[in-house]
Amino acid sequence: MEHIQIKGEELWEAITNLMAAPVVISRAVDGVVLFHNESFGITFGLPNHKFIGIRISNFYFNTQEYELLLVNLYQEGMLESSKAQQRFDREVCLKKLDGTPFWVRALMYSVKFNGEVAILSIFLSSSESKLTQKSLLKEALTFEYLYDAVILTDIEGNIIDWNSAATRMFGYSKTDVLGKTPAILHKEEIASVLTQQIIEGMKANGKWIGQINFIRKNGSEGVCETTVVPILDKCHKVVGSIGINRDITEQKQAQELERQQVEAALQESEERYQRLLRNSPEAIVVNYMEKIIYTNLAGAKLLGVNSPEEIIGQSFWKFIPLEYIEVRKQPLQQVQKEGRQIYLQEEKLIRLDGKMIDVEIVGIPYTYDGKAATQIIIRDITETKQIQAKLIYNKLHDPLTGLPNRTFFFERLRLALNRSREHPSYQFAVLFLDLDRFKVINDSLGHGIGDKLLVAISKRLQNCIKTSDTLARLGGDEFTILLEYLTNISYITRVALKINQELGKAIYLEGNEVFTTASIGIVTSLGNLIKDVDENYFPICPTYNNPEDLLRDAEIAMYRAKALGRGRHEVFDLRMHRQAISLLNLENDLRRAVEMIKQNPANSQFILNYQPIICLSTGKITGFESLLRWYHPTQGLISPGKFIPLAEETGLIVPLEIWILRAACHQLTIWQQEFNYQCTDYKDKLTTNNTQERTLIYNSLPDKQNGNGKLPYPYSVYNSSFQVPSDNFTMNVNLSSKHLSQPNLLEEISKILQEINYQPNSLKLEITETIIVENVSLATKILNKLKDKNIKLSIDDFGTGYSSLSYLHQLPINSIKIDRSFVSGLDSDTSGKMLKILSAITGLAHNLDLEVIAEGIETETQVQQLKKLKCNKGQGYLFSEPLASQQATELLRNFKYKV
Repeated sequence: MEHIQIKGEELWEAITNLMAAPVVISRAVDGVVLFHNESFGITFGLPNHKFIGIRISNFYFNTQEYELLLVNLYQEGMLESSKAQQRFDREVCLKKLDGTPFWVRALMYSVKFNGEVAILSIFLSSSESKLTQKSLLKEALTFEYLYDAVILTDIEGNIIDWNSAATRMFGYSKTDVLGKTPAILHKEEIASVLTQQIIEGMKANGKWIGQINFIRKNGSEGVCETTVVPILDKCHKVVGSIGINRDITEQKQAQELERQQVEAALQESEERYQRLLRNSPEAIVVNYMEKIIYTNLAGAKLLGVNSPEEIIGQSFWKFIPLEYIEVRKQPLQQVQKEGRQIYLQEEKLIRLDGKMIDVEIVGIPYTYDGKAATQIIIRDITETKQIQAKLIYNKLHDPLTGLPNRTFFFERLRLALNRSREHPSYQFAVLFLDLDRFKVINDSLGHGIGDKLLVAISKRLQNCIKTSDTLARLGGDEFTILLEYLTNISYITRVALKINQELGKAIYLEGNEVFTTASIGIVTSLGNLIKDVDENYFPICPTYNNPEDLLRDAEIAMYRAKALGRGRHEVFDLRMHRQAISLLNLENDLRRAVEMIKQNPANSQFILNYQPIICLSTGKITGFESLLRWYHPTQGLISPGKFIPLAEETGLIVPLEIWILRAACHQLTIWQQEFNYQCTDYKDKLTTNNTQERTLIYNSLPDKQNGNGKLPYPYSVYNSSFQVPSDNFTMNVNLSSKHLSQPNLLEEISKILQEINYQPNSLKLEITETIIVENVSLATKILNKLKDKNIKLSIDDFGTGYSSLSYLHQLPINSIKIDRSFVSGLDSDTSGKMLKILSAITGLAHNLDLEVIAEGIETETQVQQLKKLKCNKGQGYLFSEPLASQQATELLRNFKYKV
């Protein structure tokens, strides 16, 4: 035993000197160094020096730190024999012999050295601690603190030491194995072979690493991962070996269990995969050597058979149209050759029954019999494609007529524009059609008949153009036509004429005979020059860059055709372009002018003219009609026929009519005050017939010094025949459809009348027949509310609008105004028909207790005939043209008409 002990100390020294980390053993009681390896002296700056007998605390930067460590070791019981082999791990600061501090990680263990309780300290660099630990394991140090089982053998292979971990792993105590060989841990048949393999491995590589099956003392088997390295003395002579054994029995069992589980899972996955293939709704086909070697039921049905067996062995290319085979072969073959997935997006297949279907195909690498094949997943998208096609069709077509819609037409027009740029000889034209009086048909016969009329018209229009042309419905009763590959403009006009000829023929819809025409605007790709351009206007053709410009100009030409009589066509030219620009500028100026009166009514470009309304039986003025005039700051007086329709279209008529109503009522109030003033002091003087004298008298009366246009009390400068009656003298104001439909109309009128202290029975609102017929119920409701406020109502231009005879008896009106077109025809009416029409109108009005007023009277003959028809009142140039307020005031003073 003593020999072994000596040999063990030699091994101890040999082992520690092989370690790169400093190792020191110090006595637990006083910290005196009992042993250290060579690395210890090197680390502290004094190699080959023996530090035996020096206190270990001298190597700590702070000597008290070591004392604290000892206290911690005692407190944790590590220095008790029962707690041996525990480890204490701490970062500490040491110092070299020159005083240089450095940090290390101290691993401290309680050990027995020469029969004394000692502390084994291993100092590891903080950055190298893990690497050093692995190095310790790799060198297989036989220290008690190691978790792995360590076996030390001498040169003869006998066990000279092993640690407690070996006892736990193999079940043998150290006493059981000392002097024996490790063969006791293995089966006889493998022990010698294993020993030879270890020796050869150490000779060849300096170590041997492998897994060994071992047998425990109790007979149970296990597996360990073993590393064996030789132990060399100072002369590099092999004096023994160290074997480090890590028990991996549980790990191997877990791996085996995992392997079995994986195999079971793979088996289950394979079975599940096969079930998935068989039952998948997706068609799956495996293609190998240009033939189908597998398909599931869904694949068989997709390809037109009832079972997979019917197509197994057939060529997959049989189901691809001939024109696509070569194109599709290459990517599918790449799946096999390159082993990468290929997406073939959309494809067409031919089923065995000859039906063509749309599919999506994906090619996936597949292994068949150890060789590369292709798994093809096929999805039938025929129905989806049909739905997509329908959605695209619906997006580009009108649902009612089936014609292309605006989007489709604009795209075709864009292509035509691009083609005209690429090929200068290519010409095209756009026709913009708007049906004439379609609204009347729609409102009178109903929207159902209106829709059927649009369908019938679309079919007739298609018969008027070539198949290469495009007919589209923009919406409502608007259609557009794109004529392509034109040779001359005469062809375009022939098409336009043919369209109105076809539309002029009767269309029979549910027992109704319907006629219509279209106003057509035409624009060509090259534009059109006008002949009468002035020398300052460069006659260029419009250059079109987008479809919107073409359609805009075609619509302008259409409105010109409608304005010139409907049922005709007009070709867009530069004059129309200038007029369109002029109209836009006029609209902008009108907006600014209206905005001015909204901000300050006194600052106005608008004025009112007044035309008197005469009682035909007495010859006296019974009221005035207020007529709007616009004095443009640069263009001068603008005709009402030019800006009133624009105001109605843009909605500017509403604020304009508010201004008109306020100004007209205010003017009548002024006249009532002026001509009804009674002053007894001047009564006798006022009867004079001398004009100059009357003027002097008038100037001596209390005047308008207050500046508000009102006299302090009413007075009259003439006799009683010049007084303005307060009950039957009216101011007539026109009311547009836009204004009539305003929800706050009644409140606005009431507010104005209250502000100027105006009597409601002196206000008469004139409304056209068209406004009433457009919405009879609404018009009747509003007119009744106006009537309740004692406001008088009159139908203007009676006889020219849509027939209102059926509604006339239920409308709360006071009078009708016969349009000037009927009155002017009396002078040339040799047949008497015009007289009969007027007789019927006046007779109808009188039967309904309505007052009759004739417009546009210009001759005495007209007056006499109207008086015979018992027409109550009249207005026209025979009596007076429309006058400014001052002139109208003079007219009131001097007007005389001999009855």
